[in-house]
Amino acid sequence: TYTVSTLLAGNAMPTCIADTSITIPEFSATSLEITASSVSFCPGQTVTLSGTPGFSQYFWSNGETNDTLLAQSGGLYILNAISPCGADVDSILIEQLP
Repeated sequence: TYTVSTLLAGNAMPTCIADTSITIPEFSATSLEITASSVSFCPGQTVTLSGTPGFSQYFWSNGETNDTLLAQSGGLYILNAISPCGADVDSILIEQLP
């Protein structure tokens, strides 16, 4: 918490003192993790991939920028995320069954 005092002077003596306080929240570092509804799926199905909530921006390897991605094919999915405390990356391998 920070306090700011303002002193308004008039002539030779202070005429008014005003105090105000502000609390600045501390950001805690969040680790990025991708969770999947499944790590394998059959043709015609999809898998939902989700990044840990709390980041301000998300960047998937396929160009999507949401925290959740609907995977329609197997492969390696990489997620980069940015928060006020920095950036983090995670990846997950999804298998499409024959």
